[in-house]
Amino acid sequence: MPSIFPGFEYDIFISYRHNDNLPTGQAGLDGWVTNFVESLEKELRGTLKETLTIYFDKNPHDGLLETHNVDKSLEGKLKCLILIPIISQTYCDPKSFAWRHEFVAFNKLSQEDSLGRDIKLGNGNVASRILPIKIHELDAEDTSTIEEEIGGVLRAVEFIYKEPGVNRPLSLVDDKKDNLNNTDYKNQVNKVANAIKELLGAISKPDTTNDPQKRKINELQQIGTAHARNRKLKWVAAIATLLIAALAYYYFASQKYVDVTPEVDKSIAVMPFVNMSNDPAQEYFSDGVMEEILTHLFKIGDLRVTSRTSVMGYKGTTKKIIDIGNELNVGHILEGSVQKYGDKVRITVQLIDATNDQHIWAERYDRELKDVFSIQSEVAKQIANALKTKLSPELQQRIETNPTNSTEAYDLFLKGREQIALYYSKWELAYIYKGIDYLNSAIALDVNYSNAYEGLARANWVLGQFSPDAGPHYWESAKKFALKALELDPNNGLAYVELANVQYKWEWDKVAANESYQNAIRLEPGNLYIRDNAATFYYRSSDCQSLKRENEAIRSISAEEYQTDDSYFLALCLDQPDMMKRVEAVGSHTPMIMMQQGKYQQAIKFLEDQKKTAPYNIEYRSALGEAYALTGNTAMAEQTIKELHALSGARNISKCHTAPIYLALGDEQKAYQLLEQALEENDSHLHVMMEFYLSIYRAKDDPRMVSIVERSWIPRNR
Repeated sequence: MPSIFPGFEYDIFISYRHNDNLPTGQAGLDGWVTNFVESLEKELRGTLKETLTIYFDKNPHDGLLETHNVDKSLEGKLKCLILIPIISQTYCDPKSFAWRHEFVAFNKLSQEDSLGRDIKLGNGNVASRILPIKIHELDAEDTSTIEEEIGGVLRAVEFIYKEPGVNRPLSLVDDKKDNLNNTDYKNQVNKVANAIKELLGAISKPDTTNDPQKRKINELQQIGTAHARNRKLKWVAAIATLLIAALAYYYFASQKYVDVTPEVDKSIAVMPFVNMSNDPAQEYFSDGVMEEILTHLFKIGDLRVTSRTSVMGYKGTTKKIIDIGNELNVGHILEGSVQKYGDKVRITVQLIDATNDQHIWAERYDRELKDVFSIQSEVAKQIANALKTKLSPELQQRIETNPTNSTEAYDLFLKGREQIALYYSKWELAYIYKGIDYLNSAIALDVNYSNAYEGLARANWVLGQFSPDAGPHYWESAKKFALKALELDPNNGLAYVELANVQYKWEWDKVAANESYQNAIRLEPGNLYIRDNAATFYYRSSDCQSLKRENEAIRSISAEEYQTDDSYFLALCLDQPDMMKRVEAVGSHTPMIMMQQGKYQQAIKFLEDQKKTAPYNIEYRSALGEAYALTGNTAMAEQTIKELHALSGARNISKCHTAPIYLALGDEQKAYQLLEQALEENDSHLHVMMEFYLSIYRAKDDPRMVSIVERSWIPRNR
């Protein structure tokens, strides 16, 4: 008799070690597991209206030969609603059949099947389809093994008889008065039966609420009902099929063929992966795995992938998938978790349809740490396949290529990249210096690690902009490391960006920068960090007509991704009102957009808050002075100029940071004098300044500003 639920073989599967079912030696009693199953069957007959099917193999598993295909032998039997493992002192043995091929196998299968492992009950609580029965107090190591496997605390119905020095299974004839646990065998069996009833009730009788788990179950039940109805009405279905076929033939014979296959939404956001290592210090590793998967997806031009910056704000969120999908304007969400322990790693991922919160694909990888790269590439390929995207052999090879053969170097690289990322939120150069130390250590272990050199290029670019001793040596180092990264890996798109940034902001070489940005876009067309840098370069280096004519790819950038001031001016240059409105909607929190809209007081409030949380963000400090000047608050604008000069001992304060404030104050002579001096000094901030500040943007047609811009693009002999 099959399961009461369509698509499943059994309702209950009993998993146990053979040693736990040996005869008890008591008159009238067989093995413990056999007695338990018989008692449970009787209790279920008095608890449920339906008769459940229970799989209970009385034959020992542990003696199976290595030549036996145990996976195939259990493949059908494990397709059950509930697994009841009999947890004993010998059960948690990784070498045993019951542990490997029953408990671990079901835990994986149940997370991938139509129901999911964890079921939401009618009262709002959640219960697992793994219902453990504990017959011994366990060693700490065994408890840890189970909890590591299930990813949570072990909760079990206990059948344990306890006296001083005694630790054995509770039997039918034990008196609870003598048992220190004060439990009665029959009552415990009843608890198990009631737990099964509660689970089956949630599975077989879902309500019509918006709970995604219940919707899945309801859909499956409807499918089962439809099959039954179709069996009764076969002749009706046959006639309908013939009629439909005839109509289809008539239609297509008289009409041109039109492909009505629904187009797959190829947009996706990769959520921050959950760190399951029970060690907050491992957060960098779970973030790193997520970023590597993102990097692979960025290479697939057919996909629209949300940037890392956009998704990191959802770290630890409790928002619903549908709400996140709407906010990010994507059709799919990838969730994941990472658990690293020693030289092992477990990575769990699931792809979800963000429009209906339905699971599309899920997988769990239990591998050696050295296999982490193959897991990341495999996930990217699975996503591409699920979203109907074909990978060329060349692109597939790029995705499958390991960046390094040293897991230690990879670990150090992730730590270095984390430190550099922290700089952009903390604005403290100490993070850059620490990141450089990690990256140098990674290179010491693998001198051919391209990504580590790219990281050093980015770090030196930051130091060339903001360090107290900023000078040519940092720019030269940034270029040297970028070129080294490309020498080792010509497909390193981020290295091309770091090279382009040097060519653009330090060497002022428009032709070389253009070529490098184009190479970066070609290699990682979906990488918003690359396209953001490239887009602002095109805006600054070209007239708008050239931008429209020659850089159509830049025009297609998704406005939802842009939450920076650069985006607004890019939209202005491209004369795209729709894009401008969308940028305003998603980026209305950025000060330059506020100021462009005339919301000066709102911009001042935002920038004053930033002054407290990120005191060394010089661009924002300078923009604050400009905002005060534009509101007529001369005193506060001049005070800001003094503060900028006072910071010069800790940061390289460019003349380009004070010129916009003087221009907003109406002191054009002083402003242009500073800009000319910046030009003579080959100031790398000059191009950034050209569109970060509203007063500069408004003066873009002034002959003096035009002259400065034109001369800033004459390549310098460095």
